[in-house]
Amino acid sequence: MTEPLRRLTDEGIDRFRSYLDRIGDGAKESPPLTLLTDPVFSEPVAGGVTLPRDAPEDVLRDRFTFGSWLKDLLAPLQQNTLPRDYRLWNWLSLRFFDQLCPVGGDGIHRPRREEAYILDAAFSHTKYYRHLVRMAWMAVSLHGEYGKVLLKPRSVDGPPLASSGEIVEQLASRQSLFGNTTLIEGAYRLYFSEDEQRPRRGAGGSSAGSPRRLATIVQQLDLTYDLRECTPEQFISLLPKEFDRWKSVSA
Repeated sequence: MTEPLRRLTDEGIDRFRSYLDRIGDGAKESPPLTLLTDPVFSEPVAGGVTLPRDAPEDVLRDRFTFGSWLKDLLAPLQQNTLPRDYRLWNWLSLRFFDQLCPVGGDGIHRPRREEAYILDAAFSHTKYYRHLVRMAWMAVSLHGEYGKVLLKPRSVDGPPLASSGEIVEQLASRQSLFGNTTLIEGAYRLYFSEDEQRPRRGAGGSSAGSPRRLATIVQQLDLTYDLRECTPEQFISLLPKEFDRWKSVSA
């Protein structure tokens, strides 16, 4: 069984936001899934895209797999307008809310900050990357396999579709860094273990050679080099000695 893809209206988003406020205050309440099909609170998406009523379990096992599935699902839509279609992203967020924020043992949802589920029309560059559904799609769409370094945490602490590590905070919070394919592939080579299929041990914090330091160094290198024209190998070779530990495992 499938269902048509839709988008929330602004009134539907307000209802979703009110729901998040209530459960954030401790209310024991199920997601307002009726908004997904109510013509007052949602509207169809042109293109005839449908999705299964019950997504396969393997699609929901981690954010990279979920993002890859979304990339294929949304391929028929206009790709130039899709990144800012906040109504669509918020519909998908509500549609998968039980996977993004499952109930605890006491039957209560404990949501993260609102921007994890609701993308504002204003599209704040300090918050957009925190939207769990859109970010999964965007990382795979822009970076393919290398998006794993942004979507797969070292350890999963909580629901798989909501688990994210420090690397995404450091490299996706700045639009100029997130959109740089050379940088993200370089970060993948430095910090991601293909054998373990997760970031390498120690790829966190603010110490020498960390992703946080990488973000700072990139901003300095950008003053001298056009990093977008570099190959990942050239980019890595420009990094200072503090990154030698990671260079040795990326070769």
